[in-house]
Amino acid sequence: MTWRLSSVFLLLFSFAAFSLAVPTLFVVQLVSPESAEAPVDVPAASALAAHIDDDGRVFPIIWSLTDPIFRAAVDNGTLKNLPERPDRDSALRAAQTLKAQYTLIFTARTREGHVEFEAWLFEGRRQVWTDKRELVSSGTGNDLSNALDTVGRTYAMLLGAGPFKNLPQQRKIATPDPGSGQRPNVSLDPGSLEDDAGKELVAEAAKQIKAGKFALGINLLRDCVDLAPFDITRRKALCVALLGGQLNLEAAREARLASEMFPQDIELRVISARGWLGAGNQTEALTDLNEAIARKPESPETRLLLGEVQLLRGRPDFALEHYDAALAAQPTAEGYFQRAIAHLLLRDSESAEKDLSRRAELEPVAEPDVQSARYLFVIRLAEPGASNLGERMRSLIQAARLDPGSQAVLAELRALAELSGRWNLLIDHASPPAQHLRSHELRRLALKLLAKALSEIQLHLNAPSGDALVEATIDLGECLSSFEEARAAFARENAS
Repeated sequence: MTWRLSSVFLLLFSFAAFSLAVPTLFVVQLVSPESAEAPVDVPAASALAAHIDDDGRVFPIIWSLTDPIFRAAVDNGTLKNLPERPDRDSALRAAQTLKAQYTLIFTARTREGHVEFEAWLFEGRRQVWTDKRELVSSGTGNDLSNALDTVGRTYAMLLGAGPFKNLPQQRKIATPDPGSGQRPNVSLDPGSLEDDAGKELVAEAAKQIKAGKFALGINLLRDCVDLAPFDITRRKALCVALLGGQLNLEAAREARLASEMFPQDIELRVISARGWLGAGNQTEALTDLNEAIARKPESPETRLLLGEVQLLRGRPDFALEHYDAALAAQPTAEGYFQRAIAHLLLRDSESAEKDLSRRAELEPVAEPDVQSARYLFVIRLAEPGASNLGERMRSLIQAARLDPGSQAVLAELRALAELSGRWNLLIDHASPPAQHLRSHELRRLALKLLAKALSEIQLHLNAPSGDALVEATIDLGECLSSFEEARAAFARENAS
């Protein structure tokens, strides 16, 4: 049992990306002692951590058994003798044990139509920041949810402009809305059902989905589940179909419900986690991953999903460990494809080509829906976000004009050139479906213009010249315009 808990903890530590590049923030909410006069505590740690995590400067861990990393540390004995209610000293000791560079300790309490927040940030054991604020709120329902979102965004902004201002942002990649052409293949197996009625319904659902009548197919699967609600095979068929149709939130909820009915089934937890990720809810995805890892930490399905999560978080080096483990246990075309993408993001084209060759051996011809799904995955990784890119490039051009010899300017130029190189590798290795050829070419054009603008800034740094920066500014404008055109074309292609 000890080795199992240790493997879980090591796996989760890898998932947390404990590295010098991404500092860890331990988030601890202090709660009031139980008494009639005590104020009502508002659970706010998850909301604050989510907004701070979105800002991308630190990786948050919450003092809560729902946090997979904290829970693993408790289960394997790394964290011992924890008090029922944390105080400042116990929070800082636990942070030191978890090797968290920062600790955010806070209170959130309701009083007479207000929610009061007070927070303290520690670097090690040294307090470096504090804040106190009060929001008008009933303390319930949407009113409370809005208050927590407001404070979460505010704290992320204040910390980013203050104690965390020198930490680089690891921007999260937004998922574009999928259209009908982005739906992966929905594979249903009616033969796995024991009764004729169930087989008939699943077979008819598969037929309708294949014919493009997705809503009808889903309704048939729901009828199939209603006939035998405790049949796990029927529920899996419904969850797989919802996920395959990119109805991520519905898939996550259905799979979560099914996994609570059948807690030992890892596949349901993996489906649920994938659904939450597709819906943009990493907190809920981590809950299901936590359950899957606790039951079967080395399952190839779980490790493959952990690799995908790491890629989407911008950490391909950590993704490789999970892909290696998944492929060692069960070689799959999808696993080789995703590991090839991780190699490309690390600028290792030779390893990427080897994995793409292995994928082709296992899957000589990919189904059109599978090809579309993989293309969407690449776009999710390669989409740089024109607004953030434009802001960084404009700031770089201005800084280069004011101080061309600055090491900070040179470092930012190299960082943007590295990003540009990774995006180019991804786009060059993407195989766009016929419907996305127009948006694909627009993205390629935008990346060429970005590379040209960066080279012109480099020329200015080598031999300061206003002309080079003027050209860089013009090329940047055309680059951002091409990105916007690509997004608009991609949306039209999905709608067609």
